[in-house]
Amino acid sequence: MRRTAPAAAKHELTEPEAIRRAQDGDATALEYLYNSHSRRVYGLCLRMIRNTAEAEDLTQQAFLQVFRKIGTFRGDAVFSTWLHRLTVNIVLMHLPRKTPKEVLFAGSDQPGTSTRSTKIPSSYVSPIIGQATFVSCRTSSRDR
Repeated sequence: MRRTAPAAAKHELTEPEAIRRAQDGDATALEYLYNSHSRRVYGLCLRMIRNTAEAEDLTQQAFLQVFRKIGTFRGDAVFSTWLHRLTVNIVLMHLPRKTPKEVLFAGSDQPGTSTRSTKIPSSYVSPIIGQATFVSCRTSSRDR
């Protein structure tokens, strides 16, 4: 008995073809893009957030945004570059909700120095690290 190949042979998509078809609303093409890029997007979210549950949520948000905005992809850049920027924007929009409005900073713990609390404006707080950043300037007696 002779076996025949299935009538509809599985057609592997290329990325440019998947993008074009996704822009036309093809769910299979969107699934192809998700399967091709979801690990990379999750890794980026995890590096920025450092929390697995939040990284999973942000990955989902990023792909929901891709599905909504795929029509705006012009092809001027590589798709992965566009997706990277979109993902970074999603994560950055998530971060301010976790950043305090002001940070209470206690002075030096070294002996012989005074310890006083100072309110630091939120503009000096790094949203990724969540710590205040400072620049130390030392002047000599000649500069005075």
